Amino acid sequence: SIDLILLALVAFSIWVLGRGAVSTSILESKKKYAMAAWLQDLASCDHAFRYAAAADFALDRADQLTYDYLDARRQHFRVLIRQVVFTLFLQAIARAGGGRVGQGQVTLGQLVAAELIVAVIVGAFAKLGKHIESFYDLLASVDKLGGLFDLPMDRQEGLLSLPNDGPAAVDVDRLTYHNEHGGGLASLSFRVAPGDRVAITGESGVGKSTLLNLISGRIEPSSGRVAIDGIDPYDVRPTVLQQHIVTVERPEVFTGTIAENVHLGRPDVSVQDVRRALNQVGLFDTAVLLEDGLETPLTRSGAPLTESQLRRLTLARALVAEPRLLIVDGLLDAFPDDEAVALASELCARGQPWTLILVTGREALAELCDNTITLAGGAHHKTEN
Repeated sequence: SIDLILLALVAFSIWVLGRGAVSTSILESKKKYAMAAWLQDLASCDHAFRYAAAADFALDRADQLTYDYLDARRQHFRVLIRQVVFTLFLQAIARAGGGRVGQGQVTLGQLVAAELIVAVIVGAFAKLGKHIESFYDLLASVDKLGGLFDLPMDRQEGLLSLPNDGPAAVDVDRLTYHNEHGGGLASLSFRVAPGDRVAITGESGVGKSTLLNLISGRIEPSSGRVAIDGIDPYDVRPTVLQQHIVTVERPEVFTGTIAENVHLGRPDVSVQDVRRALNQVGLFDTAVLLEDGLETPLTRSGAPLTESQLRRLTLARALVAEPRLLIVDGLLDAFPDDEAVALASELCARGQPWTLILVTGREALAELCDNTITLAGGAHHKTEN
């Protein structure tokens, strides 16, 4: 019947002529954001593209990304236009009943009744054609959300508490870890007593950062055991573990004031705590001389603070938390010798409420600690300072 034919044509427009619309919409969206990301990279690199011929490279990359976006847009538009044209064609065919009246096949009343019905059905479908691109954009957005939800997340299971009394103890027993590149750690065993200051040294690539990730519960060992106060950190919920262990690796700042970058909105951190932490790292006197003092806003790149001052700010953020275990992964090695020694002395002071694990390549900093663990080729040895 006419009804079935009409429904079949509508289905044909959506499922057959619309084939590839979702995939081309997703591709178009990805190319668009790739172009936006490149422009953001250009804006964030103040000096990289000022080298000779670097501007040509930037323009070539921008041209290629623009071409990729326009090509993806053209592919998607090709699907859209054939659906819209077919919809208009279907509407024209459905309303072409005047000739049948002249041939006596239908009466004028039948034609008017049919036109009213067809106008509602086909007209509504024609309106859909105006919004079909928005529908495909919606599906592309859902694809982006799907990629976001597929990202690995922190574990949500584990113990909900750890002891809160004083510095933490760290026990490593026959710890082994194999990574996908064939390296790793082999049968490490040592103990860090509560309140100890321990330096970890070794050549680049021997597994120092891997060891820290194992101690802080970020990754699980291949064999052996790590224990914080007798409890495997991988058995503790990460949000709970973060209340006891703080790791400092590199400068990290966000758009906000100096004070906000230190206290992070933690209710147990007062203004006095922020001032004390900044004073410990030697940044307080500099910060208060700024026009807005501790309320000076920082950009995403950390301006108006220098790179060295941003390292101090990141360290102050860790100190203000007063963790039971403080892990510093190479941050002090970026300072000049005298500044690094002064900061390490502050971290190693006996009045501090933490156990300290300090990764460093400087002998002068390692000597400030109670013990030094040297990693080499997967093995290790421990010496007392």
